[in-house]
This record gives sequence, C-alpha cells and structure tokens, in this order.
Amino acid sequence: MTSALAYDLADRLISATVGGVGETYAYGLSRIAVSTPAGGPAYEYHDGLGSLSDLVSSSAPRSAGPEYAPFGAVRTQAAPSAGPLDPFGFTGEYLDPTGLYQLRAREYDPATGRFLSTDPVSPALSDPYVGAYVYVGNNPCRFVDPSGRESQPPRGSCPPAIAAAALGLVFLGPIDALLGLANILALPSVIAELALLPADVAAIYATGYLYSILQQAQSTPCENIRLASATQPIWRIAHRLWVRSSSSSCLW
Repeated sequence: MTSALAYDLADRLISATVGGVGETYAYGLSRIAVSTPAGGPAYEYHDGLGSLSDLVSSSAPRSAGPEYAPFGAVRTQAAPSAGPLDPFGFTGEYLDPTGLYQLRAREYDPATGRFLSTDPVSPALSDPYVGAYVYVGNNPCRFVDPSGRESQPPRGSCPPAIAAAALGLVFLGPIDALLGLANILALPSVIAELALLPADVAAIYATGYLYSILQQAQSTPCENIRLASATQPIWRIAHRLWVRSSSSSCLW
C-alpha cells in the first residue's frame, strides 16, 4: 500500500492519499477538520498534548478518540464510527498504515517509545546525553516533537519566553513611569528634553520588543521565536535551563 502526503509552506499536512483513498485537512490556529470526497468535514477536538480526543460530523455526532499510554501506544480504542476515519492520533500527528508516526525528519514508533533513526540535530555539549533515538528526552507528558528534531511544549507555546517577556514588561513598567515623570518635570527645558530622548526611545523599543516576544511565545515553538541577534545567546542559555528543570519523569 502506497501513501502520498502533501504539506504546505508552514509544514502542515494538508492532504493524504493512502491506497487510492484521499483526505484533506483544514486548519485554523491548529488543525480543525478532516474531509473525504465521499463525506463532509469531521471536526476534531484535542487534549492538552494535541492528541485527538473526539471527532464530530453530521454522520457521527460524536466519536470518542483512543486513550494513549505516555509514549503514544493505544490503551483503549472506541468502536469505529460512521464518519470519516481520522489518521491523526498521539500529539495530533499523522499515523501511517504501518503503525508509525510521521514526524517530518524521523519516524516514531509508539510501541517502543523510540525513533527509528538517530537525531539529525547534534545535541549541545552542555546538554545531558539521553540517546539519539529517545523521544522528547523521555518526558512525553510535558513535551512533543512534531519536527523529529527538538522537543518543545505542546500546542506551539513557549513557556520560558512567555515568562521572560512578562517579567521584562513588569520590570519596565516603573522605568516607563519614571521617564514620564522626568519628561513632565523637564518640559520648560529643551536641553533636558533632548537629554532624556535616548532613554525614551530605548524604553519604547524595549517595551515593543518584549511585547512582540510575548505575542510570538503564545503560539510559536521555542525554536521559531524571532529574536534580535544580541539577545540570542542569553535566550539559548535560558531555554536549556528551562528544559533541564522540566525534565521530571512522567507519572500516569
């Protein structure tokens, strides 16, 4: 049986043809529906990791998805419904007919909890070694790996960037207030106003920069956060410290 998968420029699977049967997939902020030529769309519901939990369509009002073990093996499977078959499963990724998940750079076997090939990205020398085939650093309750290259928080969020940007905005609040007061007191003097201008510009830039990071971090994986080159080394260190601090075992 042959499979043909098509991805868009955002690396999202938009159609799949397996054994001559095709399906298409619709997206909003995340994938929302699966459609087949023979039937209308079926709408997806997901759990905290992005795994398919329910499927709703006109032909099947509600179809419960499978329950998963920590590394993605199916614990219980509901009876097939009359609606379209949804090929997405654990963490919302595509499960092909061989029982393997297609995670872009690598294939993942949920039965063993391991990738079938080595990690294409070399780990940093400062990172603890956990094996080239290990999935999400053996912490599947807190991380996903849709690219097959790097673990990240589920649903495309980046908690360390959210925390850092929010803390920076809180810190800048009193500074902006003091600069505003200084500008009011300096109004009679043009020289004083000009002296405060660089600080005003810096404060405005810093506030806008942190706000843009906060906006990105709410819907973007850590690896795709756009940063100014001067802050990238600091961000890499903070990201690694957060990953290490979040590497506790998954208890189910």
